[in-house]
Amino acid sequence: MFTALTLPVEIEALIASAGLGQHADAERGLAALIERLAANGSPLTNGELHETGVRIALIAGDDAAARAHLEQMQRCYRGTGIPSLVQHCETVAARVGSGASSDLHGNGSLGHAAHGE
Repeated sequence: MFTALTLPVEIEALIASAGLGQHADAERGLAALIERLAANGSPLTNGELHETGVRIALIAGDDAAARAHLEQMQRCYRGTGIPSLVQHCETVAARVGSGASSDLHGNGSLGHAAHGE
């Protein structure tokens, strides 16, 4: 219950930290969230966490980390069989391939697919 209420705020705080140039802090915070929540087995939560990893990595200019998180995000979202999440994977993959970190600042266009925003 509390995760559903607090996760969006925690994610936005991490993205804000990355946007302010505090990449290592954002990456450490995300690693702690993944460690804490990954065991719950929810593909939506785990996909959301790895999607956040994509965003942080692109902001930091770390293409390898972006691809690694993308792979994990795709595994989570595609496994649901939900067409909109599968399409979202394609959208995010295209942006990772183009290194489109500018799409991640301000408009949140890659974020919160699991929450329907």
